[in-house]
Amino acid sequence: MPKDLEAIYKLYQLLGEKAFRYHIAIAPYNNLDKLSVSSLISYYKACHCIIAARFHSSIIPIICNIPVIGFAAESLICPERIIALYSNLGLSEFCLEVPIGMDNVQERLYQQYIYTMNNTAHYHSIVNGIMNTIEKSRKAYFTRIKTFLDCNES
Repeated sequence: MPKDLEAIYKLYQLLGEKAFRYHIAIAPYNNLDKLSVSSLISYYKACHCIIAARFHSSIIPIICNIPVIGFAAESLICPERIIALYSNLGLSEFCLEVPIGMDNVQERLYQQYIYTMNNTAHYHSIVNGIMNTIEKSRKAYFTRIKTFLDCNES
């Protein structure tokens, strides 16, 4: 079974059918040849909060400044990558670590959701800071390239 489908199945096992039936939508899986990136971004933007159980499913919401909960369950695949991503970006408080055997996973995720939704201004502030840093780095990088190319034209 592909790792993404395995992660979805394990998340389903942790949260139960009711959560998936009434509250959770799964983004289109493995159709990037048929599904454009802009369509995937539109899908994410239609959500008011994302639960990301895989590294790459955290990236688009963060870049789009959509509230996202990093769901780092030890029973899923590579939770350490999720934890490291959120930690390195200063978003640790929006990451839920779920050790194997943890009770009340549904309740903990619900509490994390409430926290995230009550702190969206703080989330947006952090992400805006990240995006500003990236933009400054991008501009500096292109300035260095232009300077290098200008020097080599002579």
